[in-house]
Order: sequence, then C-alpha cells, then structure tokens
Amino acid sequence: MILPLLDVEDQFIMGSELDRILYHQNRIEDVSLRIAAKTVKTEDTLKADESPSEPAIAEDVVTLLSVIGVDYFTAMLFLYEIGDVTRFPSASKLTSWLGLVPSVHQSGNTCYHGKITKKGSRLVRWALIQSAQVAVQQDPHWREKFNRISYRRGKQKAYVAIARELAVTMYHMLMNDEPYRFGREETTNRKLKKLKRLIKKAQTNQGEAPVQCFSS
Repeated sequence: MILPLLDVEDQFIMGSELDRILYHQNRIEDVSLRIAAKTVKTEDTLKADESPSEPAIAEDVVTLLSVIGVDYFTAMLFLYEIGDVTRFPSASKLTSWLGLVPSVHQSGNTCYHGKITKKGSRLVRWALIQSAQVAVQQDPHWREKFNRISYRRGKQKAYVAIARELAVTMYHMLMNDEPYRFGREETTNRKLKKLKRLIKKAQTNQGEAPVQCFSS
C-alpha cells in the first residue's frame, strides 16, 4: 500500500481524497440504479401475460436501446425531456427544440449559418453527443457519415451533426414504433440484460437508506 509510505499529513490528505472518490462512486451507482428502475413499466401498462418477477421494460426504452451508441441513461433522458413525441410535428421541429440546429444570420440577400443555437435541454444535447461518439466507433453507418462530414467541417461539427441525426432517427423510431434498422440484435440484448440486472439490484436495494449528500 502507498499510504504507509507517506507522512501523517499526506496520509490524511490521500485518505480524504480516496473517501471522496468512494463517495462519488457510490452516488453514481445509486443514481444509475434509480434511473434503471424508472425504465420499468407501470402497473397499468403491464400486459396480462407479463411475469412480475421479470422486469418489464417500457417499449419506448427497448426501441431506443436498439440504436447503437444509445444506453438506458440516454434513452430515459431523451424520453423524459421531450415528453410526448407527437407534440413535435416533424423531426426538424424536435432538433430545433433541442438546440441542435445551426443558427442563421441574414445580411441582405446572404444567409450565414453559425454555431448551433443550444436551445432546449443542455443535458440531452450532451447525452446525444456522447452517444454519437460511441455510435461512430461501433456502427459503420454512422462512421461513414462522420468521416464524410469531418473531412469537410472538422470532427467537432461532425459529432454534433451525428447527434442531430441520431435525434432525427430516434424521433422516427418512436413515431413509427419500430427499432433501429441498422441495429444488431446481440448488442440490444446485451444492453437489455445489463439493464435488467440493474433493475433487480435497484428493487433489492429499495429498503436501504439513501446515501447522504455533502452539505454545501
């Protein structure tokens, strides 16, 4: 161990930092379990043939998990923030609401496209961009698009463009109640298996006292 090699003051500082890291790891796990638990269907949406012993995950979450790069956190955040997807008459209205479209400046007869507007939910934009980075690595469909865009406009703008297209794809999937056309069944099943493990752990931990937050 490293601690015995340090003097008393350094041991105290190192020990305090390790405790803080452990605290945040526990908080992250606690929040992850709480989010996972929210993906379960409510009692009034359960079908008669669904067993209560097996977590019944909401259909919209299952649909979005078929997108390579989208995990349960992004799926839940997307669904909770946008609410009823039918309130957006088109995918372009949704991406505009999310602040993922370029700003437009007009001077005379000339239009200039600037940075994204960053309207709407900052967290959803962040989650979609994180998902875009994973999708580009794991999905040839998105990788091809990313390479084409980044060649002309740079990597940062390419990731934002992929995030915008992910939002468009997720919109149409929800509207048409269909999975991702380029999805891989084994990848989706792996995500669902992991999510069900987290749900069962969350349900087991329901009676435990929550982790206390640091006072500010």
